[in-house]
Amino acid sequence: MKKFLSKILIYISVLLIIVLGINTIYIRAERKLDLYNLGDLAGEVPDNIQICNFGSSHGQGDFNYTDLRDKYTCFNFALAAQTYLYDYKILQNYKSKIQKGVLVFIPVSYFSFLGVPETQKPDFASKNSRYYKFLPAEFIEQYDLISDIFINYFPALLPDNIRMFVERLYKPDESFFESGTDGRNAEARYKEHLVYGKFDENGKRIYNYEAVEALYKMIEELKGLKARIILITTPFIRGYNDAVKNNDPDFLREFHGIIKEIVKKTGVEYLDYSQDERYTDDYSIFVDADHLNKRGARIFTDNLIKEIFSHPSSLTTTRPAGTE
Repeated sequence: MKKFLSKILIYISVLLIIVLGINTIYIRAERKLDLYNLGDLAGEVPDNIQICNFGSSHGQGDFNYTDLRDKYTCFNFALAAQTYLYDYKILQNYKSKIQKGVLVFIPVSYFSFLGVPETQKPDFASKNSRYYKFLPAEFIEQYDLISDIFINYFPALLPDNIRMFVERLYKPDESFFESGTDGRNAEARYKEHLVYGKFDENGKRIYNYEAVEALYKMIEELKGLKARIILITTPFIRGYNDAVKNNDPDFLREFHGIIKEIVKKTGVEYLDYSQDERYTDDYSIFVDADHLNKRGARIFTDNLIKEIFSHPSSLTTTRPAGTE
């Protein structure tokens, strides 16, 4: 009996060593490949941030601070499919890293105020897992200790992680591309953003009041930092805007109506580049109908910063420290 138990113990020990070895290798690969698409948040968040942005993929992909980092401390807090609910939580967690007088961009996309609350979406759990990587428990929606342990300490045991790992090996740069777009996906992007999951069973548009409320809270938090807050709609190709206008002519009026109300109540600024002709017809700077590629993001960000500092708003005179 003792001999049998000893063999079992040896087998379990060997299996445990193998599992731990695989897990260690996986964790190293996970960091290198950024499997959770954490972007800048995969690394260290610097102190005294002077310029930053939040947002979803339009924030993550459309802001590129490469040409500004020698003059300002910049950071991109955006993640693909991120809502204002998590923008607010990220701000709460990292506000000590943000300098007073910070310049903050909050992207406002056509889908920003549409759809059911984040926690009611079918893919909530899979997207929520990434926040276990960098947020403390109190800022994670529907926090679960077991999930935390597996995601952070035994990620190789999660089937979804293995799938992400395999996909990333075949698509090592799937988040952002260097190439341009031909714009043929404009209609599909319109449907994805303004149609699928955005209407109830009676055909009435679903407005996400949870998102709007989170945005208001975020603005109040930033005001405590004496921030210059700019809501911004980034460039889209002409075909995407045409698809919106042709299929849903009332949408833009309603969309801008919400923004106008937010601006009126909070006093923040709003900049709309969605139909700016410097960008909208240049398909070489887009990766798809509504996202800039890396080169496009660099061009847009550089132009944006120059324009803002050349024409300071009458609403606020606060600029990042070090501005000349």
